Amino acid sequence: MAQSDQNFVDGPNYLRVLRELDWNHSKTFEERCRAVIEQATGDPVLDLSSLAYLSSPAIKQVARAHIFAEEKGRHLTVRISESLLKIFEVTRLDKVIALEVVRDQGKGKG
Repeated sequence: MAQSDQNFVDGPNYLRVLRELDWNHSKTFEERCRAVIEQATGDPVLDLSSLAYLSSPAIKQVARAHIFAEEKGRHLTVRISESLLKIFEVTRLDKVIALEVVRDQGKGKG
């Protein structure tokens, strides 16, 4: 059964972050990532597509979640918005983490 609070929604194979991650949520974020990865019945998805920014500590935690997933024999996919893609490219994490890039909300053609 999915759990939620003001910043996270999770289910059997995913964790969706709804608001920017700050220092107050870093421990909860790491715990929720680990729980979803450990309990996943398939390959887990970390959905950051609602975010426009990731702090350095949050980037580190995403990388740690990727490593933890590999240790558990899982293939973690990180879903990000177009606005986050540059952060993953600059840090070169786009070369090691499976990314699914989604169009930024509110940016349609027309």
